[in-house]
Amino acid sequence: ALQEARLSAEAQAFCASRLPFLGLNIVFGAPLPYQTWLGNATKSMWNSIAGGTLIGAPAPTPIHCLPRDMEQEELYEFGRWTRAAIPIGAGHRTFHITSYYGPPKGDLIRKGYADRLHKMLFQCSQDFGAQMPAAICCDLNRNPDECAFLKVAMAKLGWSDLGQVAHGENTPPPTYYHYGTAHAGMERHGCSRTDLIFVNPVALAAFKSYEHTYVLR
Repeated sequence: ALQEARLSAEAQAFCASRLPFLGLNIVFGAPLPYQTWLGNATKSMWNSIAGGTLIGAPAPTPIHCLPRDMEQEELYEFGRWTRAAIPIGAGHRTFHITSYYGPPKGDLIRKGYADRLHKMLFQCSQDFGAQMPAAICCDLNRNPDECAFLKVAMAKLGWSDLGQVAHGENTPPPTYYHYGTAHAGMERHGCSRTDLIFVNPVALAAFKSYEHTYVLR
């Protein structure tokens, strides 16, 4: 899952025609309009406004876009939300993945941020059911350590922060540095862990049972 894809309708069509040949099947979020300069749109297909989400699966694995309710439709239209299903095994079960890009400060849909995220976790919990593995991959655009409501929602609904699970009792490293490129060992002012993966209990059990093998080159 990817956030901040920044793809216009033309760019999405271009990628959709080529990415399968490179081994990736894609479900795109809403296409974004072109940026403007002095009131005029700069109509380059790679010059859309900030935002956008997408979800991909390695070919030939199929991937399917899932329906949206009215509130999800608003997030989708603003380029903040996409959800897809990837079949597992014989296809009788699916792995549901949500890509969510949190609204930054000053965004039109920033109001009610906490309620929106809580509702999204709750809605996903209802839709996926107890036996369906699910993950929400997100760029929150804010420090999760400052979101008390997020921790409460996760505890109530049974979602886990995969980064925290992987690091146990240790503090997971930052994923974002406001003043430059993220790199290993960064711990200074402006660092935060805004990029998270939440998983439900079924997906968490699969993650814990997976044998992690790393090849050093």
